[in-house]
Amino acid sequence: MLGVDVADAALDIARRKASERGLEAEFQAADALRLERLGQRFDTAHLRRGRAPGRTR
Repeated sequence: MLGVDVADAALDIARRKASERGLEAEFQAADALRLERLGQRFDTAHLRRGRAPGRTR
């Protein structure tokens, strides 16, 4: 499993949560709308828009 986000803070949270749950996953800083730039193929992609960690607006 590969998780991507443009925000390093979000990646840190994802890494911590995966570790707490005993999950194996890789996380990279990248634009989820430009997955082809990662040089990999994906069976599926899930995109969720939401507030960035630490932002109030």
